[in-house]
Amino acid sequence: MEDPSWSTLKLQPSYQRAPGWPEHFERELDELRILGVLGFELRGFGPRPPHQFRSGAIYTGQWCGNQRHGFGRQEWPDGATYEGCWSNSSACGLGRFKFPDGSVYLGQWRGNRFHGLGAHYLADGSSYHGQWVHGSRDGVGVETCSLGPSDSSGSSSADCATQASVYWGDFSRGQKDGYGMCEWEEGSKFSGQWRAGLISGHGVLTSDSGCRTYRGQWVHSKKHGRGVYTWPDGREHRGHYLLDAASGFGTFSWPDGKQYHGFWYNAHIIGPGIFSVPGQADRPLEIDVNLSPVELKAGTSKLEELSSGHFLETSNFSASSRLNELQRVADLLVPAT
Repeated sequence: MEDPSWSTLKLQPSYQRAPGWPEHFERELDELRILGVLGFELRGFGPRPPHQFRSGAIYTGQWCGNQRHGFGRQEWPDGATYEGCWSNSSACGLGRFKFPDGSVYLGQWRGNRFHGLGAHYLADGSSYHGQWVHGSRDGVGVETCSLGPSDSSGSSSADCATQASVYWGDFSRGQKDGYGMCEWEEGSKFSGQWRAGLISGHGVLTSDSGCRTYRGQWVHSKKHGRGVYTWPDGREHRGHYLLDAASGFGTFSWPDGKQYHGFWYNAHIIGPGIFSVPGQADRPLEIDVNLSPVELKAGTSKLEELSSGHFLETSNFSASSRLNELQRVADLLVPAT
């Protein structure tokens, strides 16, 4: 059975090191405590002239005692800036942070961390819009990955996938987790379950033209378990998959009703099987050579070749009982996941 490249996903966990808590905010904490000793805590709430810290950062905005409190803007020597709400010297509420590499976060904050609703735009064009919890993407969001490089301390498009993509769905602890839909630049689409940034569970992968489809179980972004693979001409493989390849018991069907029941290993037919034709008795067959399912193409001449040249008749053989036996063995060898 052919396994087109579109159906082999090569995903990587995305945004593994999202900068949900920029270290810039911690650089002036010691100096702020010293300001308290110098009597700044005696001053009331309100705006003051710009204050330059020993780190070179400049804060312009409202204070309460020795704490940045209210609305203010701080610029660091490396080009990073934060403009928004502060509470006791921590970013809290709505704010905008620009990283030295040009990436930007715009949204809600709590305790110097991304928290609530927010959008993170990377310098390479990748982005995330959605929910955050304590600095990690958590909840529902939309991730757009580009192919350009990124020097952001948070992530790069290489973390998202091997090609540009858009993902809509659930996130947990910074990674895709739950139900989600993903569409790649070349047009392929997936909808289904994710875990820890990878496709795991039940899902449907459709080609760019919408003609080729795999519907079934996945583990670590590979077809693994029970599944159904269909082609645009009506051919279908229904059976077990192991690490992206048909392996175990399966049924290959042609549009005209012909079927082959048997075992596969690494997308190749192996061992005994049954070839059935509508209106005729099932033919128990023994495969004398490894035959790649890619050779199983629709067409009378090819079917005749398959039934005469590549298979050997087995005498004194009950087709129905053999098929049931194969199915029972298959269930034992490749249990449902």
